Amino acid sequence: MIKLRSLIHSSLITLTLLSASVGAVEKEYMLKAGFLYNFARFGHWDYHLESLNEFIICSPDKYFIDAANNALKSRTIKNLPLYNKLITLDEVTTSACNMLFITSDTFIEWQNITPLELKNVMLIGETDTFIENGGHIRFYMWTLLFPKRFSLLKAFVFLFIGISFLKLLRNSLKMQGLL
Repeated sequence: MIKLRSLIHSSLITLTLLSASVGAVEKEYMLKAGFLYNFARFGHWDYHLESLNEFIICSPDKYFIDAANNALKSRTIKNLPLYNKLITLDEVTTSACNMLFITSDTFIEWQNITPLELKNVMLIGETDTFIENGGHIRFYMWTLLFPKRFSLLKAFVFLFIGISFLKLLRNSLKMQGLL
């Protein structure tokens, strides 16, 4: 049942993304919002989500938030309403976030703020040095070329697990005696 629901959600997000009326950047941000949604659903959190009133995905990029609002309308994370929130990068606003997405347009701003101690906030970005600068997950993107008749289609492949995330996973598996 859960797999069927996941398949339906993924299909709906995919159909939304293939809409011809949406620009390429918005499509890319909608796809990334879908990945963030799945990170939130299947990620392991250090606290029980049930103790929260809502789940918040934050970003200082208005274009990403607009696309995420389109793609993730009426979604929930473990029965919590999902909200996408436009923020400024200071400690007060990021402390309310469960996930923080730093786009390539906001990376320099994020890099220039005083290092924040963000507990229980998953940091996701899309720039080359994101992991080296304290991020947890980085999107990698390659555009695949299709024959002429498929010229409007592009396939995006994301290798989204950053070095930090792999280390956490390895340590968790060791602690459970699975590695």
